[in-house]
Amino acid sequence: MCGLCGNYNKNPKDDFMLPNGKPINNVDEFGKAWVVDLPGFLCGGCGGQCPVCDEAKAASFGKPESCGIISAPNGPFKDCHSKIDPATYFSHCVFDVCAMDGNKDTLCNSVLAYALACQSAGVQIQSWRTDSFCPGLCPKNSHYELCADTCGVTCANLMYPVTCSKACFEGCQCDQGLVFDGVHCVSMGNCGCEHNGRYLTVGETVVDPECKSKCVCKASGTVKCQRLSCGSGFCEVRNGVRDCHVTQGQCIINQDGLLSSFDGMTGPMGALGAFEVASLCNVTADLWFRVVVDVRSCRKRTFSVETIYVFTKNTTIAVNSLHEVWVNGRKVSLPWKMGFEIYVHISDRSVVIERPSAVKVTYSISLEVTVIVDASFSYRMCGACGNYNHNSKDDMMTSDGKSAKDVSAVVRSWSAGDFSSW
Repeated sequence: MCGLCGNYNKNPKDDFMLPNGKPINNVDEFGKAWVVDLPGFLCGGCGGQCPVCDEAKAASFGKPESCGIISAPNGPFKDCHSKIDPATYFSHCVFDVCAMDGNKDTLCNSVLAYALACQSAGVQIQSWRTDSFCPGLCPKNSHYELCADTCGVTCANLMYPVTCSKACFEGCQCDQGLVFDGVHCVSMGNCGCEHNGRYLTVGETVVDPECKSKCVCKASGTVKCQRLSCGSGFCEVRNGVRDCHVTQGQCIINQDGLLSSFDGMTGPMGALGAFEVASLCNVTADLWFRVVVDVRSCRKRTFSVETIYVFTKNTTIAVNSLHEVWVNGRKVSLPWKMGFEIYVHISDRSVVIERPSAVKVTYSISLEVTVIVDASFSYRMCGACGNYNHNSKDDMMTSDGKSAKDVSAVVRSWSAGDFSSW
């Protein structure tokens, strides 16, 4: 293993390792060394522009009813002070809570950090949560415990007994007579199933690596399996689920302006400006969407996508080359979600815009754009990416249905009229 989490070699003394394999003692330099290069996201410190908490606020946040609970001589953590110096945790708490203008979640997370450090060191701390100070909120049929049993009382452990750590950690514990099934606290009679050495919750399905069978755990504790055949689809893991998936349409514009249509037509875009690359032809459809790219000559490249726009009936999303995102004209931070309709997030160094059962647009750090559309939209697409009819021969067609001599002519015909031409 590599990264901030260490090398996982059972030796905590060599975890501060640089990417080149050399050890380092400075934790700040260690952190900076593993920064991921994402445009618009600055890591590694505040560059001399660190916020300063005025004395009045610092004094207020340092009281026992706030961050002061960490270092209070007779507080719930008093037995830990001799093992773990509270000074650093206290100062970090005051700084963070002040920077977040007294945010309660920041306060609770700061105190929790010290609580967990103490429990990790084997110190028996006293109860520090109350109904009014960082209450321990737990799901239905469970309750908060300062020293919770989260290992022994699980459905999985009833089937596959394991030796639980004797370390004490706070957490949510199932109420008397109930066990944890991996999602909820249930009665023992409602536990799931054993299948090929693993535990399945009731209703959980599992598909074998070759998608030849699908098994589901029934409420009776039995596993029912059926044969599976992907037919014209293909076996893969999609959105964390292995199953037979239908082929999706995929159009790519790489960092050098080379376009590959849904059906495989490939060629340089050869034009600057804003172009409609993919849209659902039926503008009255509930799942209507439209994808526009703004191609410019920047960054020592002849052609590159500098901004993408994704339109739906109610939403306009714009993402620039710095991976800054605007939704309906307002800048937002990621991840951003609007109900079950649209989800925008960062994944694998790309901004991803997803509309379930319709379209997924990714805009990578290298300025490559990928538009993936649901298989049900076959023959229903418009734009420079083609009609997605599984025939590349008719992709070399302009927006008005005339034959084009090259991809550049196709792209130009799909110039986005709602953007200025230049």
